Amino acid sequence: MIPISDATLDQELCNTGHSLRWILKTLEKHCDDYVSTKGNSKVDEVDVNPISEGKGYFSRVFIVKFTFDNDRSFNVALKVPTFDALENWINTRKSSEAEDPAFWKDYLTTCHNTECDALQLISGFNNFPAPKTYFVQKRGVPYDNGLDKEPSGIIIMSAVDGVSLSEYSSATKEQCISFVEDFAVFHDYIAQLDDKKWKDKFDSQINMGEHLRDAQISGLKRMADCCSELKQDVEKLINMDYKTYSKYALQTRAEQLNATTLIHGDTWNNNIFFNRNPDGSIATKVLAYIDFQTLFEGSPMFDVARFVTICADAEVRREVTPLFLEAYYKKIVSLYKKRGKQVPYTLENLQELYELAFAHQAQAMALMAMFFSEDTTVDKDVAEARKDKINLRTKFALQDSIKILKNRNLTNFFNKL
Repeated sequence: MIPISDATLDQELCNTGHSLRWILKTLEKHCDDYVSTKGNSKVDEVDVNPISEGKGYFSRVFIVKFTFDNDRSFNVALKVPTFDALENWINTRKSSEAEDPAFWKDYLTTCHNTECDALQLISGFNNFPAPKTYFVQKRGVPYDNGLDKEPSGIIIMSAVDGVSLSEYSSATKEQCISFVEDFAVFHDYIAQLDDKKWKDKFDSQINMGEHLRDAQISGLKRMADCCSELKQDVEKLINMDYKTYSKYALQTRAEQLNATTLIHGDTWNNNIFFNRNPDGSIATKVLAYIDFQTLFEGSPMFDVARFVTICADAEVRREVTPLFLEAYYKKIVSLYKKRGKQVPYTLENLQELYELAFAHQAQAMALMAMFFSEDTTVDKDVAEARKDKINLRTKFALQDSIKILKNRNLTNFFNKL
């Protein structure tokens, strides 16, 4: 707890990059929920809880509790872009040894500024679960942060009291279906916007096959070493013209089918908070999607493919795939119908877009599996079991992706097949 005094007001609040006085003034000006809770009272104490340790590498996230002299309190989330966590990752992980820190430092700024724009864009999407945004300040723009140091940028939003799936647990069939219905709602909101508000505004290239490809290939080679039966398929994937395939699978084909929408770009465990059941277990419905840092225009099935590839075990994914495709299409058709509109693509088109995106994300899963295998926070026996579990999920994803590419006659995206 930090007591309020003249001394503490002008000090940096924890390592948020902003003074406590600046944060209080900003809340008074921009946060209606804070103002209504505070009323005519004064802030007595402030409690700061860093929650992003080990969960993110581009930002620090803090839950800040303000206690007032009327015995009421208010919680808010502060998200501050920072390079030190990412730099530590690059310097300590074998899988990241080829990465250029300078590139990622610039990319961090791009991600934060993209999220500022994205949160303002979706602030009116009332039926899509996301935190309420109170204030955004871009990075690289001079402003007074209340301190004698370069300002970092900041996002102030509602605190989310949800729970995420661990990297090693699997989403359920019900959670997968709930996820796709949420994104049908998201895509319907995008379809109602004036094109000027989102077209040519978001263009993250992180999923477009150029960045991280060397690390991805290392992940593929690792899987071939772990699972000898994958060796032949992995060689084909390594020889793939992945950049050309990424453009086709994530953007060109969606454009041809008149299905282009706005994509979150990073729908995996750490960026999804589920509601809690009364017993504390993870519920089916999502409370909030976060980290809108990698948006781009493209296939409505990319976010779906990323979620089920990374977050669901193979038996769940295989069983639920036809169910969630039907659920998404049924939902988007009903939403369009309410507006007197017709969805411009068919369920068969949707299945094709999903399969293309899944084949793309299977290789991303090989990279994620390599990251997960480097976990040193648990006992060796636990780490071994977790690694084997993720390897199995990745193995089936890679095998299924090869089947898709062959069945759809996409041999032109390979040097050898």
